[in-house]
Amino acid sequence: MRVINFPTKMSAKEMKATADIGITLGYSGDELKQFVNDERMRMDKEKELERQRKEAEAEKEIEHKEKEKETERKEAEKQREMEEN
Repeated sequence: MRVINFPTKMSAKEMKATADIGITLGYSGDELKQFVNDERMRMDKEKELERQRKEAEAEKEIEHKEKEKETERKEAEKQREMEEN
């Protein structure tokens, strides 16, 4: 098998596996390069979407904790007011 250099963020194993799949699907030469490039872009997009999802979950968790703290603060304030009266 001829080695083809692709500008990519894929690991060597991922690139080889993707190229092997492309070859199995009948791609060669420029078509194979395009297939691997398209797959790399798809994988990058999936990784970015996953990163955004995790970031959104982390933000929700922070908001939830802040709301809990605010609720606890209000309850403690009410309790102090009741004790003062």
